[in-house]
Amino acid sequence: MNEIYESFSGYLTEDSKKFLVAFSGGLDSTVLLYALKQALVKEKLNKEILAIHVDHKQNKNSKNWIEHCKKFCETMQVSFACSQIKSNKKALSENDLRNLRYEIFSEFVDKNSTLFLAHHLDDQIETFFFRIFRGTGMDGIVGIPEERALNEGRLVRPFLGLSKDLLLTYAKKHKLDFIKDPSNKDTSFDRNYIRKNIIPKIKNRWPNYENKVQSFIDIQKEYLGVAETSHDFSDAELSKNTLNLRKLIDEKDSQKKIILRKWIKLNGLNSPNQKVLDNLINIFIKTSKNNSYFHWGAKGKKGSVSIKKTKECLAVSELI
Repeated sequence: MNEIYESFSGYLTEDSKKFLVAFSGGLDSTVLLYALKQALVKEKLNKEILAIHVDHKQNKNSKNWIEHCKKFCETMQVSFACSQIKSNKKALSENDLRNLRYEIFSEFVDKNSTLFLAHHLDDQIETFFFRIFRGTGMDGIVGIPEERALNEGRLVRPFLGLSKDLLLTYAKKHKLDFIKDPSNKDTSFDRNYIRKNIIPKIKNRWPNYENKVQSFIDIQKEYLGVAETSHDFSDAELSKNTLNLRKLIDEKDSQKKIILRKWIKLNGLNSPNQKVLDNLINIFIKTSKNNSYFHWGAKGKKGSVSIKKTKECLAVSELI
């Protein structure tokens, strides 16, 4: 089980005074919270831990789950906070719930804190296939990032290289009690469908598929890094909100895609998939009239994009 302890290497001694843990009470986050606490004790580090439970209000057992998480935290002697998702929408998609969760997490994160999430290698593989089937660009195919900025602090995923089987073995060894969410069996959700119906067939045919996919993702990250660093973005007069249209048009289409992805990423908005990117270049940029708009995503949905075209430049903002 040294892999789990070693996964925290580099995170335990950082400057953050408080460690936040996204804690659903399921297998993954239970192992994360327990193992993080044990690692801090072992290293004799005095860091405050706050477990954050998000009540989605989607299940009749949600109150019982809150109580379970609260009691587990009391046993572990860590602080506990619970927040409810609030939305005016009657039906929430997987992505809606995810965005609302991160909004809640960001409320707790400041410059003195690091948020730990329990995503693991199986999640990375599922995300890889999910994004391919949805249609993704290079930013999407590189998968879930191990760490990124969130609010004024940082979000990290120490288990991203570890399998779910390893976490389950750890939980059994330490006799950890965790919640089994029945919605994880509902294959009407895309990720559950991939997990239940597609992954097992791939694993049966190619037992070492996880390492191969992870290797492919790592290679794509390197290529993406080379593509971004090898291009002089100053030539396109790329700034946070605007992009010089005339200079962009002079670029090859392949370079236009790199520049546009970089620009959208710079603004913290959702990266376009390949189809959206092609339409953005071939229809909107090349043929649309000035003062026209190009949108993707849904109005009011976090990260959705609105681009305005003028004679001189493109201007980007969140679609609200």
